[in-house]
Amino acid sequence: MDIDVIIDNDENKLMKIVKSLKARGLNVIESDVKQAIREGSHFSVFSEYSPYYFDFKVVKPIEKSMLNRTIIVKLWRRKAYLPKPEDLIVSKLIFGSEQDINDVKSILLRQKGKIDYKYLRNLSIEKNVIDKLEKLI
Repeated sequence: MDIDVIIDNDENKLMKIVKSLKARGLNVIESDVKQAIREGSHFSVFSEYSPYYFDFKVVKPIEKSMLNRTIIVKLWRRKAYLPKPEDLIVSKLIFGSEQDINDVKSILLRQKGKIDYKYLRNLSIEKNVIDKLEKLI
């Protein structure tokens, strides 16, 4: 099971985060981080003490606008910025792994009635994933 984290493509900030995660005993492969920065892909962070892992998805410059539409929640007594469901759906369609597609199906089911389908459709067209979305709706 994974926890998806969408993160800005800023190498200096990412390397500070990696250093902090390693200091807390989490396993991060720096070459995977640097590859994710170059490709706009993802890297994983594991702990030997947990069945969960973090999947950090590095936002490509074209996707940065999605980071501006966030929901602020309290998570472990800290502010966490979560993407709105429409933006998360499109982000997962862009990455497009089998797990991402399964996540999209789950989001569509759990957020039924709360999704702004007009915005979702327009963003899917803009990001060139409308065909993937239409197969799932």
